[in-house]
Amino acid sequence: MFAEACEIAKQFTRPVVISRRDQNGKCSASIGTFVVVNKEGWALTAWHIVEEAEKLALAAQSFQHTEAAKTSGHD
Repeated sequence: MFAEACEIAKQFTRPVVISRRDQNGKCSASIGTFVVVNKEGWALTAWHIVEEAEKLALAAQSFQHTEAAKTSGHD
């Protein structure tokens, strides 16, 4: 019964790997999984994955802001 449940669950479970290198050269990585829970694509994951994704989004925004300031000549 457990083996059957694992076979079913693995159809809906996917890996998450987040790796990044900051502007100062520091590297970091997080790993985890998410589980798709319905046909619309809703998923569940661990909170540390959400936190890392938020950090990554903020870093991307900061980088884009810095690049835009360089292009426009403003800081």
